[in-house]
Amino acid sequence: MILIPVAAVVVVVLVLFLLELFNVIDIIPSFPDNGGSSISGEGGQDRDRDRPGRGDNDEDEDRRENEGDSGNTGAGTSPTTTAPAPTDNPPAGPGDTSGNATTFNITGVTVVEYRPNRSGVYVIETTDNIDCDPVLYLYDSAGNQVAYDDDGGVGSNSAMGVFLNQGETYGISAQFYGSLGGGYTLTVSPAQTMSDNGGSVVVDSPSWFAFTPNQTGLWQIFTSDNQDCDPILFLFDASNKQLAYDDDGGDEYNSLINIGLVAGETYVIKSTYYSNYGGRLTLNVVFIQSGGELTGNGGEVMIVGPSVLTFTPNESTIWSLYTSDNGTCDPILSIYNSDYSVDLSDDDGGPGYNSFIVVYLEAGESYTIEAGNYGNESHAVYILSVVPVGFYNLGSVTLVIDYQIAYYIRPERSGEWVFETTHNEADPLLRLYNIYGELIAYDDDGGEDANARLAYMLEADTVYIIVAACYGGWGSYDLIITSG
Repeated sequence: MILIPVAAVVVVVLVLFLLELFNVIDIIPSFPDNGGSSISGEGGQDRDRDRPGRGDNDEDEDRRENEGDSGNTGAGTSPTTTAPAPTDNPPAGPGDTSGNATTFNITGVTVVEYRPNRSGVYVIETTDNIDCDPVLYLYDSAGNQVAYDDDGGVGSNSAMGVFLNQGETYGISAQFYGSLGGGYTLTVSPAQTMSDNGGSVVVDSPSWFAFTPNQTGLWQIFTSDNQDCDPILFLFDASNKQLAYDDDGGDEYNSLINIGLVAGETYVIKSTYYSNYGGRLTLNVVFIQSGGELTGNGGEVMIVGPSVLTFTPNESTIWSLYTSDNGTCDPILSIYNSDYSVDLSDDDGGPGYNSFIVVYLEAGESYTIEAGNYGNESHAVYILSVVPVGFYNLGSVTLVIDYQIAYYIRPERSGEWVFETTHNEADPLLRLYNIYGELIAYDDDGGEDANARLAYMLEADTVYIIVAACYGGWGSYDLIITSG
């Protein structure tokens, strides 16, 4: 007689738990294009999780334990929830369809549908929160979580800037942190637009800008003239993936991002603040440098994203191809000709994840250079240098080297030759190649005190290439070459 009511209670508790777990909402209202209305729902969620943007302001080193957590417009650092199920025929509602800002009063957990009437960057934000902490989730038409934010707006309000596709139905789940409800204003509006050639604009609150550059190359995004505030910058691509973040990379607590951007692609720039309470500053977007070109003499080229170049040398000699100024990206190089008699690739052959290739090339022959990066990131930027390698008349000698050198040598007699470094201020390494750019000997730390030492039998009248570099960076050292 007692088992039946106990079982009934267990079933009811289980159902309530599942409703809470999967965030089931009884009523799903909708937006028309850039307009609509909201309907209050019941319930809420109490998530026991870390609060991005919360903490003491006193210690600068304690800030930003997780870069990009506050105001994140991409996936990866936010809780993932079950998407609301979009209706097949969402009801029409009142609202502005001209592309201007549309405002809605939220008085409980609410899910709304939104269909933009044009593709572009939109700002979805909350304001005027009364005794509550708004949390926003955004889902695409397939129910995938596109973006999430908690505290990315002013104070404890939420805000996100995202690229939305024309005509696609998105679900905006307006929720609360740590409470069963409350009231606030939800606004959806097109983001401000930065000129395609960059520029400067004064802002005094968290702001989002759509930017479509008119040139491919290195761009600098930075803040200046900050008045009693600590600016923070984020950069996202059109898929809402975070590309870059900076806090205090400039002077006087300003932020600075250097990044390669592609002409015609749309990016989202977010300018916000540490603690999110605002302050006046100037946001600047400046074009720094374009790609350049290779001539028959070689030269330097700025690489932005995966690139393919053609090189026709004007001299038959040994050439070195190497990358530098790679920032946080990992360059990868390949070179080949039409019959693949030359076919070489390198990843991390230079210092600091840079690449390095040495090879004999014929004058007048066309070679293809593929300059890529690990991950095929379109915004990755670095410098590619193509230069002829100097000839060194082999003999016993000491060379003072600041960073990296490459010489080709042709011994007059066969025998063992010793290459070793001394007086090192870094961690030198040595590589020996044949004329085809194939590595035949290598040493790192074979000498004393992290120096390199390489002993190898060289054939008379045969061309070799000796490369001396530093592991992981820069530093001076001596290279001693002696016959055995």
